Order: sequence, then structure tokens, then C-alpha cells
Amino acid sequence: MIKTVTRYFISFAAGLVCCVFAVQANASVSLETTIKAQADELDSVAAMLAGNEGRLLVLDDEKGVLSEYKGKARTSYNLVSKKIFESEDISGLTRLDEDRYLLSNIDDSVIAVIDGEANLVQKFGESGSREGQLDEPSGIDWSHNGRLYVADKGNDRISVFGLDGVFIKAIGQLGIAEEHRLQEPEQVFVDLQERIYVLEKRDDGIVTVFDHDGRVLQRLTSADFDQLAGSDTEIVNITIDNRGLLYAADEDNGRIFQIDWQDKKLVSSFGSKGDQRGQFEDIRAMVVLAGNKIAVADSQN
Repeated sequence: MIKTVTRYFISFAAGLVCCVFAVQANASVSLETTIKAQADELDSVAAMLAGNEGRLLVLDDEKGVLSEYKGKARTSYNLVSKKIFESEDISGLTRLDEDRYLLSNIDDSVIAVIDGEANLVQKFGESGSREGQLDEPSGIDWSHNGRLYVADKGNDRISVFGLDGVFIKAIGQLGIAEEHRLQEPEQVFVDLQERIYVLEKRDDGIVTVFDHDGRVLQRLTSADFDQLAGSDTEIVNITIDNRGLLYAADEDNGRIFQIDWQDKKLVSSFGSKGDQRGQFEDIRAMVVLAGNKIAVADSQN
């Protein structure tokens, strides 16, 4: 079960905070450290990622800035100034290998590969609706089998590419019952078994889990989340851990659920609505870190 044990606050800007919760059996809670950033550092968190040596990478989709936090030290890279993208609207971030990262840009409809100092290594993609083209690429994830999964929001699908940018296939439309087809997917994650987790924000949040061939393994609708929570919910963000458990953020109640999606079973939950310690107002991003911790970015706390 999840227990909030050690809590770290990274105060990015006025009203924008990141908390890191340890996931252990002990239920004690203590404030470990606070990192206060300047008011103009970050405006909006689109994604977070576990970096090397305990670092936390944070992507700002309003400034087009990638920040790397190591303790209280921060290094930032303006991806527009470095000519990685033309637009600041960078929405997806994932690790390619030890020294390289992948990013997606909604407005540019491209994918970029950068090194550890945010230098451009490669870029691919073009705007459109045909196979291999992108329309508002949002969340992205890189699989252990060397495939890039893109939440191709404007095309209502998950587009899959190789590292060289060659299109492999699309998931979420063909061979799926009409009522289960994707509509504007925003987040995508891939686990060690190449199972694909997709969040659609329509209808108060829908999470669909596919196998690597695109077959639906499970689908959790707002009715399922309401039943798990015992109240009305609005799922606005998800992430997964190495065990294949699903974490879902509920905007209505300020809670984060840990879910066994295969059995539609609530494992545990934490948080509540508000601006006090352990509460959430507007969850924008989550990421599971080493040491059984989960980082949560809240834009209103």
C-alpha cells in the first residue's frame, strides 16, 4: 500500500509546487526539504522525468524550458533559444538512454532527440493525418523494445515509431469497437511488458490499456473510477510504476489513486482537495522515482 512517508517540496513559482512522496509501509509524514525557485523560473509543468543520479527533470510547456533539479541546484535549457523547436508548447518528455531524451512539440508536430545538455541530436515528424504524420503530439514514451509511442492527439491515435523516425503502426482505431476507439489521447506510458496505457480526458477521464499489438486489455471509465473512489471523480493525469500499477490523479477530490488495473481494484490512495500539506488543487504531472517515491506537480499550491 502507498503511505506518504517523506515529503519533499520543490516550489517552482507562485502557486506551482512539486511534492515527492515515499511509498513505504510506515505511515509517518515529515517535510524533508524545500527548494524555492525564482518567480519567473517555471510557469506550467507539462511533464516530469527521473534523471540521472537522483535528478528530476521538469518540462515547462509555456516557456519551452527543460529544467534539471539536483537537490537545490537547478540547470535550465530554453529549447526554443537552442533552436530545438520553434514553439514553446513542448508537451512530452521521455528517456531514450542514459544520455539522451525525446521530446514532443504540439504546435510544431515534431519529435526531437536531445543529449544531456539539451543539444539537438535528431528531429523527425511532420504535420498531417496520414500514417507517420502527427497532429498535436502530446505525451510520449520510449519502450525497452526500442519503440517510441506518441499520443497523437489530433489524429485520435497512438502513433508508434522507431528511433530513426520510421513509422511502425498506429493504435487506437482499427480493429477496436467504435465505442472504445481513442479520442484525443493526451498521455501514453509503456511498461516492461510493452503494455500501453493511454489517458483520454473526455468524459471525466478514460484510461485504456492495450497490448503491444493494439488489442484492448482493459478500459477504465469515469464510472469505474467513481466506484473505486466512492464519489465523483475527474481523472486528469496518470503514470505507472515498474510493477505495472496505475497511478491516477483525481482533480475533483485532490487524490491520487494506486490501482490494480487488471482487476479494477484500488490498492491505495493519498491526498485531498486543498492547499495544506498533503493536499492538491491542480495536478499537472506525476512521475515514479527510484526508491519507491512518486513526484507530483501541482500548479495551484
